[in-house]
Amino acid sequence: MLNAYGAVPIMGPWQGGLAQPVGPPSRPRFGTGALTLVSQTDASSGSVVSYVGGIFAAQFWTVGHPVPFLVRELDPEDVQALRDELSEQLEGPSAGLDEVPLRAFVAAAEAYVATRSERFSGAGLRAISTPAPGEVLGELSWPSGAIGSVLGSRQGVAGQSHIPSQPAGELVPLRDAELRSLTAALAAAERTTGEGIDPLWSELREFAQAALSARDRRRFW
Repeated sequence: MLNAYGAVPIMGPWQGGLAQPVGPPSRPRFGTGALTLVSQTDASSGSVVSYVGGIFAAQFWTVGHPVPFLVRELDPEDVQALRDELSEQLEGPSAGLDEVPLRAFVAAAEAYVATRSERFSGAGLRAISTPAPGEVLGELSWPSGAIGSVLGSRQGVAGQSHIPSQPAGELVPLRDAELRSLTAALAAAERTTGEGIDPLWSELREFAQAALSARDRRRFW
C-alpha cells in the first residue's frame, strides 16, 4: 500500500485494536475512528489508516525532515490494496500481533468495495426539500428506527444515517453500491405510490443515476 504521499510503500506489519494511536515525539496525536490500523515504514516514518463516518482515511508522518501533517482520503482502489495487504499478512507467518482487529478491518474493506448494498432497501420516504437551487434533500427512516438524509445535486449524492439518540453525521458521498441501492429503492417507491410520490424524489433518483454514470465514464477514460 502507498502512504499519503502516494509513493513510498509501507513495509512493516499493520497493527489494529488501537483506541488512540500516537505518532512520533513532537507530532500531534493521530485521529482515530471506528477501525484503526498503524504501520511503520522505518524508525522515522509510518502511516495510520482509519475508518470513520463512511470514509477510509490515511495519515502519514515522518521525523526525518519537516513535512506537512498529511491526511488523504482513500479511494476504492486504495481500500482494495489495503485489504489484500492485510489478507496477505494474516495468511503468512504470524507477526505476533492481535489478529481480531485486522480481520475486522478486512471485513470492513470487503464491504466497502462490494458491488452490492442493501443500505436503502426498506427505507421509508419522509420530507423532501430544495435547500438551495439545484439541490434536493430527502429525509429517510428505516424499520430498525434509524433515520437519515440524502443530498443530491449535479455534483453528486451524499448521505448519512444514525440512530435517533445520536447526532446526525456529516454527509458522505455514497459509494457505487449505495447509489445503486438508493436508485432501486426510489424506483420501487415510484412504482408503488405512482403519482402520490413527490416529484423531488424522482429528481433525487436521477441525480443518483447521473453520479453512477459519471463514475463509469471516468473509469472508462
